[in-house]
Amino acid sequence: MKLRKFNILLLILSTLCLLASCNLGSNSSLSETTTESSTTIDYSYSDIERLDYLNLWGYKDLERYDNKNQLKLFYKDIYDEYNNFIRSTADLAEEKIEITTNGVKELKSYYVINRLDFRKYNLSSNQALAVWHLVGLDNPLFYFASSNILADSTKLVLTCLNECHLFSQREIINNKIAEYINNFNNYKETKDDLVKSIHDFIVLNTSYKYNESGLPDDSPSSHNILGIIENNSAVCEGYTKIFQLLCHINNIECVLSTGTGKTKKGDENHAWNIIKIDDNWYFIDVTWDDSLNSLKYYLKSYSEMIKDHIPDISNSINDGINYIYNLPVISTTDYESVS
Repeated sequence: MKLRKFNILLLILSTLCLLASCNLGSNSSLSETTTESSTTIDYSYSDIERLDYLNLWGYKDLERYDNKNQLKLFYKDIYDEYNNFIRSTADLAEEKIEITTNGVKELKSYYVINRLDFRKYNLSSNQALAVWHLVGLDNPLFYFASSNILADSTKLVLTCLNECHLFSQREIINNKIAEYINNFNNYKETKDDLVKSIHDFIVLNTSYKYNESGLPDDSPSSHNILGIIENNSAVCEGYTKIFQLLCHINNIECVLSTGTGKTKKGDENHAWNIIKIDDNWYFIDVTWDDSLNSLKYYLKSYSEMIKDHIPDISNSINDGINYIYNLPVISTTDYESVS
């Protein structure tokens, strides 16, 4: 094991903790800041591992800032670090890192992918954290990325989940991802049919994940594609990310939306998707459609969805890990197929 010292001024939890248990509460520890004809296409992981980040929503959202070039370059470099790691055959060694939180020092174990000095991009620590957050929202294939991001006044430390630090572990998972996509073999002539096929495939093959106490599960795998790939179960964030992945693979623009779901039991933190069809954007909530066994939240307009889905409001790139991008302008009417 390597021993390193690293004074941590910030330790933030990623989308996983922002979306914890679809109650989206923070669960930080660390004193860490707290039918028709179909076609089967056989994928290998190499076919899907590199998606074009230039067309991803979070990346494009950076265009509105005066320092957009620096922000976009930092996004690209984080993306490349993760993408290179997922294709790498390397095993990561455990590192002991000394962190300082509220004046208290302690050693913790991490598997470090790399360290990025955001000063080279003329970014503040909050701007760097915001960009890192966007990379996670845009890229469901980065399942291995830890929800813990370490940062001081100069660097971000990219770490991976304990269960993904060995190449042999990632190879098994990557093969399962390819197998999952191969199992999704319903390709229709219109995008409406294709989106419906993705929606139904997830609903038919996924169950909501609860822990032993009957509460939404808060394990890392339930909050990304791992839970569904390995166990066919997840919480809302896992549903949204596997839906996003299948949309990306099939060249459908798809955005992850976070916010508040209004239920009979009260308000809860929640996540759902927004997709583009025929030049219009629509809401879709696969998680709640699964729980209701319905199409109640399938390709809905803003006025319909807002009745019980309140999206988070966009804020500033200087808000760091809490950054929310501008959402697409949602259609004023529900989608109606012309077929």
